[in-house]
Amino acid sequence: MDTAAKLRPSSSEWSASSCSTVAAPGRRGRGTDPRSRLGRALSAGWRRESGSAGAWLHSGALRKRPDRFADAFQSGASSDGLGAPLPPTLAKLSMAAGVMSDAAGRLTSPAPSRRASASAASGVRDADGARSASATARRSLGPSSACPLAIERGGGGGGGGSSSDDDDEEEEEGTLFVSEDPSSGEQLAAVPPWRGAIYPPTDAPAMDATPPPESLRLSWVYGFRGYDTRRTALWSSADDGFVVYTAAALVVRYNCDKHAQAHFKEHTDDVLGLTVHRGRGLVASAQKSFREGGRMRKPTIWVWDARSLEVLKGPLVFTGCNQRWVSQLAFTPSGDTLCSVGADDDHLLVLWDWQTGVARCHVLTHKERIFGARCAPAPSAAGPSSATRRSSDSSASSFSSASLRSTHTLSRHDDEPARLVLVGKGFARVYRTELLPDSHGTRLALPGRERAAALLSVGFGQEGECVVGSATGALHAFELETGRLVTSVKGAHAGPVHVVAEGPGGRLLSCGKDGAVRLWSRALEPILEHPLLDGIARGLALLAPQPRLRACDWSSDHGLLLGTWASELLLVPSPNVGGEPRVIASGHAQAACCARSAAPPTAVDCEAEGEVGGAVRALATPPEEFALGLAVSSGDDRMLRVWDLKRGASVLSQPAESAVTSLDFDASSGESLKVNEVLGLRLAAAFADGGWALYTVGVSRTNDKAAATVALTPALPRDAAPRHERRLTVCRFSPDGAWLALGCADATIYLHDVSPSSASLGGEVARCFGHSSAITHLDWTVDSYVLRSNCKGHELRFFDVPSGQQIALASACRDLEWATHTAVLAWHALGIFARGRDGSGVQAAARSPSGSLLATVDDLSLVNLYRFPCPKPEKPGAPNRHAAGGHSSPALACVWAEGASSSHETLLTAGGQDLCVLQWSLERRSHNRMMFGAATGV
Repeated sequence: MDTAAKLRPSSSEWSASSCSTVAAPGRRGRGTDPRSRLGRALSAGWRRESGSAGAWLHSGALRKRPDRFADAFQSGASSDGLGAPLPPTLAKLSMAAGVMSDAAGRLTSPAPSRRASASAASGVRDADGARSASATARRSLGPSSACPLAIERGGGGGGGGSSSDDDDEEEEEGTLFVSEDPSSGEQLAAVPPWRGAIYPPTDAPAMDATPPPESLRLSWVYGFRGYDTRRTALWSSADDGFVVYTAAALVVRYNCDKHAQAHFKEHTDDVLGLTVHRGRGLVASAQKSFREGGRMRKPTIWVWDARSLEVLKGPLVFTGCNQRWVSQLAFTPSGDTLCSVGADDDHLLVLWDWQTGVARCHVLTHKERIFGARCAPAPSAAGPSSATRRSSDSSASSFSSASLRSTHTLSRHDDEPARLVLVGKGFARVYRTELLPDSHGTRLALPGRERAAALLSVGFGQEGECVVGSATGALHAFELETGRLVTSVKGAHAGPVHVVAEGPGGRLLSCGKDGAVRLWSRALEPILEHPLLDGIARGLALLAPQPRLRACDWSSDHGLLLGTWASELLLVPSPNVGGEPRVIASGHAQAACCARSAAPPTAVDCEAEGEVGGAVRALATPPEEFALGLAVSSGDDRMLRVWDLKRGASVLSQPAESAVTSLDFDASSGESLKVNEVLGLRLAAAFADGGWALYTVGVSRTNDKAAATVALTPALPRDAAPRHERRLTVCRFSPDGAWLALGCADATIYLHDVSPSSASLGGEVARCFGHSSAITHLDWTVDSYVLRSNCKGHELRFFDVPSGQQIALASACRDLEWATHTAVLAWHALGIFARGRDGSGVQAAARSPSGSLLATVDDLSLVNLYRFPCPKPEKPGAPNRHAAGGHSSPALACVWAEGASSSHETLLTAGGQDLCVLQWSLERRSHNRMMFGAATGV
């Protein structure tokens, strides 16, 4: 059935179009405040149709004098004849007057439609059974012939036929409400606006409200949290080649030898603290406080095994105060005691006997924030010149035992001697853990102005000494026992020194905001020539210019690990191992400060532009039939990144004109642009500054497999894409590739001609009005004739293309076939909202390529999997989904991809402010797991 046939309404349906607020008859001279007009409208017997804000019609006046309304519109009068001025846009009152306007705003006489003629012939009977002439006249007013999908009216303004003269007089006297048949009208006042516009298909399929048989399994994480942490990327042990680093609410364990990821998933919010004990293969991770069950929970610490990811102890929760988050963790040399520093007002230092989960003691440290905490290595029996000493391979201890790595059964010493160094803003102290809590530690003698500077990092050079890095770019060496200053190097870096780490041969490594890595002797003498420095120079060339380094860790068996503020992890192989540097993890940055330019903007510039604390907002995958296994993401960092989902790597990174809010591939492109062995796909990008752009993604193909060569070139001149005044929120290609719909924050949908053969490529064709808030979701029918949209005002609207006219008769769209299902307020997604939710908790939705699953992301940072279509559960609270965690902020986008796996569909989710893109695969769940593992409460 074609679209026009499906849109023919039934004979008993009535709908009101979106229109401006009309002044109540007989209420002139009482101001123009909308609230007062709303109150007067209610008292005069006005009623709300269609659920859109401000759409009010006086049913009594329409039923009594429809001819005067029509005459007023036809004559272009500035008054409705009843004493109330007309609104400025007469076209929006086409429903009330039964007339339409042309493109120039002139009123035109409507041509009766087939259904209107039939209605005029049959007429409408009132409550007494007599035919109403006024109702018959009203039904004869059909829609404009320019839009075959325009609104067709039936019945009176109240939706139930005509009223008697007595009823009309009673309404004019000021009764509060109009008595109507509950079954009349498309929407009732007691339901949300979008629910009244939802109608099931005529031949609705049988629906199952139980959880689907498939569930989600996290397979890859694109991103690394480096913008606000230090030393959160570390080697887990000396010989296994595992790297652990933080990303969103996860700790990723990366195998450098096999290029594989595993994930520790016990955390529920941002992981801000991380430390390892290489001798025993221990990892401790800490998160910030989180909300659960409507209450704020205190931050938690987990201790787990780096090899098996098995939880050894946790969660450790300090109940003495609200620590907000735990950012500093350190194991003592034996690994029996864990030291943690929170973000409470006093920045409490807590010593944990983690094997029993008991906090042995806590100490008040400093009112300012603590930036670094590390335990000094245990003294070596052979002295500092011993060749067997490998302090570079242990950030906490030179103690190692293969048997203890698997059993974790070291005997505990309550008075274990260990020296813990804490540094912060104008603060540097050494604590002996065996003397706590009675001791206040030894203050390090900071020189001159360094007493007021922020000390950011600490490392250990010669035995019995520590080296502290300052925000001024200086390095200071102190004696641990006395706190005496041994030596200082001013200007070691041209900016803050974020990390000081032990390097090859007992040397020291330092890095910071200037993007440089320095090698120092134990006496803090610079080393300018070393094989490692050559590898570092080649590796830094792979990163963005002037990278801000936030993580650094050395392993003599594998090499140097560097982490940047722009969510990149670089591995520089050890000279003993050989090989070229490579990027093992990459992601999006916090703001536009990491754009590839000669002089990237500073944090102050980004803050002035309102982009500090940005997010990943846009995801897109090529059409399903190509099965390329590629995805494109972008956000507030203004970077378009192309991901190879098969290899788990970034294959292209290119700056965009502005912050990107939405991306979409043209499903019709590819075949027509296929030249030789290069496949060209059109990609649309919507920007936060109101602009938009078209790109051509060229993918080289060999034996029907996508190679690593990907090119991204502009497909439309910049001046050919008109810029809009407000922020664009969503963009969608029509299935035939002829139109591009752009949803805007001004509650308008702009239609542009993007047909490759069009002479006016990029030109605006029409504008769709009818929403009351910013557009959030767009869907096209398979024939590209109808557009479905949601907005932040919780409205569901339908529009004709290319005229842009709103189709207010929502039931006429019930049997349309949709090319995509991204709308969260629609019939196919009735079961995705929990009880009492108004439709604002779900950010995005996507139907799987097989058509059997519906994926959503919500404000609770969860990724949900439902059956498609998704009905409401028969019993409130019954499980109907599988939920998976991993994001630490509300996810903003989700898309399905084909070609990433040989046997499974792949789901991608964008985590918003956690700056991570997560890749999920499907796994079949057993019956028992489905019964006891399904998420509940929706």
